[in-house]
Amino acid sequence: MRDKADKSVRLLSLKDDQPNELRGVLIPRSVREKQQPSRVKKTLATTAKVIAPLTAVVALAFVAVSSYGLVTAKQQVATPTVTIIDPDTSKEVTLSYGPQAAFSQEIFFNQTRDAFIDKGISFIEVDFETKLVRYFKDGVLVVNAPVLSFGQEGSWWDSPSGLYEVDAIEERDFSSLAQVYFPWTVTFEGNYAIHGVPEYPGGKAVADDFVSGGIRISNEDSKKLFEQIEVGVPVLVYKRAPEKDHFVYAAEVSGVSAPHYLIADIDSGTIIAASDLHTTVPIASVTKLMTAVVTSEKLDLDSRIQVTSPNFVQSLIPRLQDRTSASVYSLMQILLVESSNEAAEVIAGEYGRDKFIAEMNSKAKQIGMLESAFVDPSGLGNGNTS
Repeated sequence: MRDKADKSVRLLSLKDDQPNELRGVLIPRSVREKQQPSRVKKTLATTAKVIAPLTAVVALAFVAVSSYGLVTAKQQVATPTVTIIDPDTSKEVTLSYGPQAAFSQEIFFNQTRDAFIDKGISFIEVDFETKLVRYFKDGVLVVNAPVLSFGQEGSWWDSPSGLYEVDAIEERDFSSLAQVYFPWTVTFEGNYAIHGVPEYPGGKAVADDFVSGGIRISNEDSKKLFEQIEVGVPVLVYKRAPEKDHFVYAAEVSGVSAPHYLIADIDSGTIIAASDLHTTVPIASVTKLMTAVVTSEKLDLDSRIQVTSPNFVQSLIPRLQDRTSASVYSLMQILLVESSNEAAEVIAGEYGRDKFIAEMNSKAKQIGMLESAFVDPSGLGNGNTS
């Protein structure tokens, strides 16, 4: 068990979050102080001009859970009005913003893209298979940019298939996590981003093998996209679903002392063995996995939170005493590595605790967890069940 002196997880101070000359540093230790640059950002005022209201018909349901991106607080905009047929059910479906497994099907994705073009909708297409970023203005292709690199697979910045909208547009965005500037950045779903070639604070471009957190295109293409795009524009992302194996499992399990367990193949979705599969039980700190998912969708990992350690919860390893602020990324570390109840409550409080818990329950329904319920972000309450 770790004691209070353990330094394996550090919260970043505001000083540590400033630009520095160290290259490729994920969590800076001792760095030089430099003034954070001013940013040029197009505001949400243009959002209302972009897309028309949605006529909803039938909602999609899906079961897979993946690493989602981060959603900043923004004005709600209806999805474009188009009719899409789900190839699996042959029914009309509702298009909603966020990760959607249906968009990993090439037929469904192509239908949606073609419908947008036919309707004369302005939108961005990100195709992981052809490695292209394309921008259609009023249904007409005006930007066709080869992708130089994608975000690291499995990271918070690995954009899953889905329908999103542009949150912000920044001429030169600094990341305190990667310690680089991202030129001509188009951000969607919070931390998913299309940008030019990252640069160190001194102005030198990163090496080709530098692993950045977004979808990298050339500076020329990213500037062209930046100059034409507006906040609120839809973003279609297509990434082909992994092949499923067809192996038949017949595992025999004995001697397990845990009252509840489940063994499953995540790739194929096959349940190998389980106990009381249909019994609803309290899930304790497993709740924090949903807290992490909602945090990654609703908050920017690069942003800072003013910390007031909640007096109604305690953590095994208190980390937030006497702190004025911490980055969301740091809070996510102690949330997941140390199961910090304090971090869970601070994160939820930043978004609005009741609203955050409502988002947890909404996300559960969205991804097919129809027998799950959440009453707090930490898992302390017995009402957190699945």
